[in-house]
Amino acid sequence: MGRRTLRPPIHWPLSTRVEVEWLDSMSRGGWDTVEAHQKQDGVGPMRSIGYLLKKTKDVVQLAQSMDSHTKVNDTITIPREAVVHIRRLR
Repeated sequence: MGRRTLRPPIHWPLSTRVEVEWLDSMSRGGWDTVEAHQKQDGVGPMRSIGYLLKKTKDVVQLAQSMDSHTKVNDTITIPREAVVHIRRLR
């Protein structure tokens, strides 16, 4: 049977995972009447899940991926005015 080598524990730079519900701008293209365009509600509900990178009075910032050192990838910064709800995940 093969021998298993033990590797040192990994210390991840971020540990808090959250789900953020927020409202985003919407657009509608194409020629149509003014009334048809005005029927659009104007905002769309969104949901993002990620590692909490920053939470201030102005923004919530999430990272989708991280390495075991200090680098993160695929971040999103959401204005606090657009945030409907933040839920911490296990």
